[in-house]
Amino acid sequence: MTILLFSASIFLTLILVYPLLSWIVSLFFPRTKNQLNTRQHHYACVIPVYNNLTLARNCIQSLLSQSYSNFRIYVVVDGDNVVPETSFSDKVIYLYPEKKLGSKHRSLHYVLNFLIEKPDYVIIFDADNLAEPHYLQTINQYATPENTAIQGRRIAKNLDTVYACLDAANEYYYNVFFRRVPGKLRSSALTSGSGVAIAFETFVRFFDFKPVREQLNGVIHGEDKYLQAFIVMCGGRIKYTTACTVYDEKVARGREVSSQRARWFISYFKCLPFNIQLVWDGIRHLNWRKLVFGLHASYPPLFILLGCSLLWAAGMLFVLPTASLLVLSGVACLLLSFPVFLMAGNAPRKVLLSLLAAPRFIFFQIAAFFKISKAYNKTLVTQNNRNVSLEEVRMYQKIIADQSMVSKKPERIHR
Repeated sequence: MTILLFSASIFLTLILVYPLLSWIVSLFFPRTKNQLNTRQHHYACVIPVYNNLTLARNCIQSLLSQSYSNFRIYVVVDGDNVVPETSFSDKVIYLYPEKKLGSKHRSLHYVLNFLIEKPDYVIIFDADNLAEPHYLQTINQYATPENTAIQGRRIAKNLDTVYACLDAANEYYYNVFFRRVPGKLRSSALTSGSGVAIAFETFVRFFDFKPVREQLNGVIHGEDKYLQAFIVMCGGRIKYTTACTVYDEKVARGREVSSQRARWFISYFKCLPFNIQLVWDGIRHLNWRKLVFGLHASYPPLFILLGCSLLWAAGMLFVLPTASLLVLSGVACLLLSFPVFLMAGNAPRKVLLSLLAAPRFIFFQIAAFFKISKAYNKTLVTQNNRNVSLEEVRMYQKIIADQSMVSKKPERIHR
């Protein structure tokens, strides 16, 4: 029994130290030279909108201001009491479903029947997103046959409350551990749900993916989690680049944290079997890309991992003190990874300081965990209301950067 308990403690400690360890290992991997695309691909930018078409106008304007011109914007306007909008550009097509769709994945599927011309890539945006002017130009440079999907850097457009800062801290953490690190380890990055370009043929085939097809008329929480698993299962690669940025609205209140995280937890547990299968396939077929991606994609939600680890360490304290200390050292490594990853991702000082209020955020995550059973078959929508332009956000970002004295160094494109 002692050997079994100690072995379990070692396994748990390995899980705890994995983020920091994988980041350290990735630092020793040589940087690969990017093979850049020179062809002018055609892009279909899809913006699913639910009951907030006004919010999408700034997103549309940021896309119309792109330095790249070979694209069209498809706005799927869904919800209650929809008021038709007149298109002010031949690049913008508004689609109004006859019946309420009620979910993002159905909106993405709906647009397939209304494409004016066949695109090479589909790029998914949320209504609250704002894209930098060179976003599409940079995505196009990475749109090579090797990259089935390209994920740009996503950061917060608002840091006005402690909850927004903590949500932004989570995004910076994800940008490093779940996106940059797998890429440097020669694997696939995880997507962030918006600002991601997918090869059109793969995007079409995704809706024939069994779990997606079976839930097409139901509710899918976190369609991006299914999409990334599908891409890697099919042998594709997801490229992450920090050379282009999309701004995303962060939750401003505690109850919004609960609603958002409940949706995330459901998507994590629903996709967990596919991610574990990728780990197994990676081991069985000696496929490094699937193994590393599967390990990152199946990594447990942090507050659940920390909670279980502390309970285990408390129990072992009276049975096997050495094992308890081992697990607590792993907990320390996991906690240390937060500020390390935020600094590696050039997070503003305001975001770093928000970690002091992390217990408040964790409280609402716990509340979200107990909402899972009630929310399992419901569509959960995060309320967004920061109706600001790209210019306003960039000015705000400059003020935050000046205050924090943090220099932002985006990834260079190696020719």
